[in-house]
Amino acid sequence: MADVKTIIEPFDEAGDAAFRVTASSLPEVFTGCGLALSNLILPWAELGGEWEHRLGMPATRRIELAAPDLESLLVDFANEIIFLFDCEAFVPCGFEFRELGRTEPAEGAGAACLDAEVAGIVLTENALLLATDQGGILGLVPKAASYHMIEVAELADGKWTARLVLDA
Repeated sequence: MADVKTIIEPFDEAGDAAFRVTASSLPEVFTGCGLALSNLILPWAELGGEWEHRLGMPATRRIELAAPDLESLLVDFANEIIFLFDCEAFVPCGFEFRELGRTEPAEGAGAACLDAEVAGIVLTENALLLATDQGGILGLVPKAASYHMIEVAELADGKWTARLVLDA
């Protein structure tokens, strides 16, 4: 199979933020979802140039999750990104998955798991103050990921797709 670039397509869903991601692997789909969410919070492209040095300090976080299925895992993953922003002003810009996929369910454990090293920045207090001004740096900070219309699936051609709706 030839390499497939990650395709992120936003769509309207009753006032919420929503997007579909298609990529050649499950980790690339989760990366696309994470980056789409991150870009909603902090629109990287609009900042240009040396935004990292002006807005925050580089940082990494580790995310480890288990869930009953891939759909629940994606919702939990998105909610963890939202939580990290709400609690620490951490905005991801890269994901390295050590483990991601379906597992044999062990007693008390989920049937899907994720272990990721997440690179990003922790916004400074000054950057957050800028964000409160009109025309600030922040975009949409969702309240939570929703199970509404959730989908994670492998397509017949071996590509993967995911659909995620975020409560605005």
